[in-house]
Amino acid sequence: MTSYALGVDLGTTWTAAAIGRGTQADPLPLGTDTAAIPSVVFLRDDGEVLVGDAAERRSSADPARAAREFKRRLGDPVPVIVGGTERPVERLMADVLAEVVRRATEQEGEPPAVLVLTHPANWGSFKVDLLREVARLAGVDSTTVTTLAEPEAAAVTYTRLRPVEVGELIAVYDFGGGTFDAAVVRRTPVGFELIGTPEGLERLGGIDIDQAVLALVDRSLDGRVSGADRRDPQTLPAQARLRVDCRRAKEALSSDADTQIVVTLPGVHAEVRLTRQELDAMVRPRLEDTIRALERTVASSGTPMSAVSRVLLVGGTSRLPLVAEMVRSATGRPVALDAHPKLAIALGAALVGAAQVASSAADDVRVATTAAWQPPVRVVDDAVRSTRGSRRPMVIAGATAVVTAAVVAGVLLLGGRDDVASGTPEGTRSAADRPASPANTAFDPPASGRAVTIAPDASAPAPAVVGEVVAELTGVVAVATGSAGPVAVTDSGEVVRLDAGAPTLLTKLDGRAGGLVALADGSYAVTVGDDVIRVPADGGAATLVLDGASVAMGTTPGPIAVDGAGNLYVTDLDNRRIVRRGTDGGLSLVAGNGDVASGTPEDDARPATSVAIGAVVGLDVDGGGNLVFADAGSGSIRAVAPDGTLSTRASGLGDITAMTVDPSGRVFLAGGGIAGVGLLGSGGNVEPVAGTSELAAPIVGLGWDTGLLVADGSRVRRVGP
Repeated sequence: MTSYALGVDLGTTWTAAAIGRGTQADPLPLGTDTAAIPSVVFLRDDGEVLVGDAAERRSSADPARAAREFKRRLGDPVPVIVGGTERPVERLMADVLAEVVRRATEQEGEPPAVLVLTHPANWGSFKVDLLREVARLAGVDSTTVTTLAEPEAAAVTYTRLRPVEVGELIAVYDFGGGTFDAAVVRRTPVGFELIGTPEGLERLGGIDIDQAVLALVDRSLDGRVSGADRRDPQTLPAQARLRVDCRRAKEALSSDADTQIVVTLPGVHAEVRLTRQELDAMVRPRLEDTIRALERTVASSGTPMSAVSRVLLVGGTSRLPLVAEMVRSATGRPVALDAHPKLAIALGAALVGAAQVASSAADDVRVATTAAWQPPVRVVDDAVRSTRGSRRPMVIAGATAVVTAAVVAGVLLLGGRDDVASGTPEGTRSAADRPASPANTAFDPPASGRAVTIAPDASAPAPAVVGEVVAELTGVVAVATGSAGPVAVTDSGEVVRLDAGAPTLLTKLDGRAGGLVALADGSYAVTVGDDVIRVPADGGAATLVLDGASVAMGTTPGPIAVDGAGNLYVTDLDNRRIVRRGTDGGLSLVAGNGDVASGTPEDDARPATSVAIGAVVGLDVDGGGNLVFADAGSGSIRAVAPDGTLSTRASGLGDITAMTVDPSGRVFLAGGGIAGVGLLGSGGNVEPVAGTSELAAPIVGLGWDTGLLVADGSRVRRVGP
């Protein structure tokens, strides 16, 4: 039997593989009923590892021993807890890959001569190197391993359906189970090349739609799904089965107009009807995000959308009828959907690998058998690059000039809410720009110490009435006060000092901003994408404080805080954790184990690093050194003591949108079931702050200077004491 190539698509939710020989490629049967298998790993009591369908079946009875969706966390130094055992993400991916290689070897009678592993086009060298490490852990000979960008693999598969002329452009819209990726490829005499800057939405995929369906079911049953008694041993397995049923319902609506979801939980037996119209209403806003990302990707190639011959739909989620409808309408281009979108990338990878096997001459094929292949990438606009990557803060010339009211209305108000705010931050790092993790960024355990809790000063006067409007700004996401006065940051990266009468634009950062804190030296730290940027109070050159990509931080910017010693606390929303950057540059994990918090917190007095947390919407340090944060996922206010233990100060507050701690230790919050701003009492109750109920909702930022600063997204007010 002739040598063969194995193409493998290790997806977030599904793994597919194909065997390539000569000019032919065929799917490798992996699943019981389908060619692809779930990307699920199950660790048995005896240490045996199960993968795919077998793991999925066992996980229904014992979900704590199963790991899934771990590809999203590749590069995260915090291991996944599976059955009480720590297992790094690379090891979990290797478990899946080893099973795929075993199946191929069993079917073909020998190991593959070439293994082609695919990856998102916007992955840099850091993650691609980790993918090679996955192959090593799986026991694969490193000299046989090649990597390939997923859009190129998909385009190669498409050529089997229809000829593609040299020079023809194809836009690839890859909507998979865990991520969305957009890229433009051009046909060359020997294959395809990426042009422009690929863009990805790392936290948008089919599993997010599944979660939305599950949330709809929960609402239909008045919260009885999320509120089920988790002490009952039947609850977790039943909830796991319900998640699978929600996914199947979503898939059924690709061809049916409606479907029924059967809910069987302890004390709950019901059926919930889901229609395609309801599903489309849930999905449409996120599809608009993907289309904007596709449009930006095409624009980065330097060619108009009209120059694209067609849009190739790849990934299982692309089978939703609304996807093709919206993409066709927005682009005006023909849309092509592969008959097997889950297999398209693996098939293309196998074809590329087969070319390697067939010839070792680098001038005959795009890839050489003697070297690992990286697809050629031409960045049309080299101006987006810099010495550390394309997302170094970009400072506007003349940033210290006073912004008049007319300029605020004409620039800041228009620039405050753009496409970047709802998708991946503009200027994502190019493929070669992600540095390796430096030695001093290993996650260390938090420093030990004595727990100290500062009780709120009840004698301090509470703000009484809504005061003056400090500034009119659209898109404000955070406010803070330093020695130079109050400052706001907008979602599109404008850092604005709120001077009396006329705001001053300090700088414009390149990317989506999310958090802001004043530092002791008068400067400000801003979270932008996965980075932390220091902005001087005088509008001087911004500098990088934390390169999030080097330590696998997520790209969604969140709140940031600083303690009295100058240590920064940064929220990693995508990975559900809070990390501490010490004054020496070292990082340590402070809170969050990577899992999603749900229900009422019941894990006080435990190390905060072992506890699941939800979406952190407020972060501050009180006078006793306690890190206080608002967890919107569980509707609670929680605190991490200096010794690392977690406590809950209030729970059951509903959807909190912002939080701050004033100099006397009082906690103010927005949302949480009240209109306006509330003051947290010592018993966990929330008292409305008089006069704030008329503020526009939602309030997205709270801070403190001479009074409470309140940002509602379009203005900043000061509520005087």
